Amino acid sequence: MPRALFYPLGYPVEIVSGDEAALEAASDLWRSWPALFDAAPVKIQIEVHGGAAPCRAPRFSAPAGSLRFSSDEMNFAEFDPGARCGKLSIAADALGSGIFRHHFLEALGLSALDAVFFTPLHAACVSRDNAGILLCGDSGSGKSSLAYACARGGWTLVSDDAVHLAPGPDRIGVGGSNVIRLREPGALPTSEQTIEIDAAAQGLRVARSAPADQCIFLKRRPGPAAWREFPAREATRYFLKYIEPRETSRAARHLGEFLDSPPLLLEYEDVEDAVGAIEASVGAAA
Repeated sequence: MPRALFYPLGYPVEIVSGDEAALEAASDLWRSWPALFDAAPVKIQIEVHGGAAPCRAPRFSAPAGSLRFSSDEMNFAEFDPGARCGKLSIAADALGSGIFRHHFLEALGLSALDAVFFTPLHAACVSRDNAGILLCGDSGSGKSSLAYACARGGWTLVSDDAVHLAPGPDRIGVGGSNVIRLREPGALPTSEQTIEIDAAAQGLRVARSAPADQCIFLKRRPGPAAWREFPAREATRYFLKYIEPRETSRAARHLGEFLDSPPLLLEYEDVEDAVGAIEASVGAAA
C-alpha cells in the first residue's frame, strides 16, 4: 500500500493509504517540516470509504489510555500509544474538507506525537540568542499579545499559544505555528473573535523551535510590572489540566524534570512595560 514519511513538529510520521488524495492532504499539512528528531516513526493508516461524510467535527475522548476522535461510526480516528500506530476512517467526500485535514488528520497526528514523545504546553514561546522563554497563563493573561510585542522588539517568535516540549537535557520546545492570534479590542477572554497575524509575512523573526530555558507565568493587574516567584507545583497543575483527559503520568514526570528551577510570575498592566521587564531580566541573567 502507498505510504509517505512526514515530519510534523520535526518527528517522523508514516502515513499509509491507498487513496492519493489522503496522502496529498498529509503532504499539504506537513511537507514543509524538516526532520528535527532521530526516532522511529509512528504510523497512521487512512482508510477511505464511500459512505456519508461527517456532518460535524469529531469529539475527542481518551478511553483506556488510547486516543479517539469520532464524528460517527464511519468517520473516526484512533491511536494506540503503546503500539505507536493509529487508524483514520473517513468518507471520500470529506477528503477536501477542513474537518478531515484539521479536526481529524492534524489533530490525530499531533495528539499521537504528544502521547509518545512530546509534552504539550499551553504557552507562547519567544527566544533570543537561542534561549527560549515560555509565556504561560490562562486565557486573558496576555500570552499572544506579549509574544507579539516581544517579536516586534527583535525577539524570535516560536509559538503564540502552544509548545511541544521534547524530552532530554536540551529542553527543545517546538511551536506548531508562527501565526499570532490576537483578540479583537474589547473582546472577552472567552471570545472567539480574533485577528490573525502571519509573523513571517510581517518581517518578524520566526523559528520552529528553541531551547526552553525560562518559564514565566503572566497575571494582568493595574500598576507597574513586578516579579514574583511561582511555585513549581502550581505550574505543573496548570500544564496538566490542559492535557486531561489524556493520561498524564509521563507528562508529570517530564514536567518535574523541566521545572527544576522555580518559574517566575510577571504581574503587569502595560504590555510594553512587561516587555521591558523581560528584557531587563534576561540582561541581568546574562
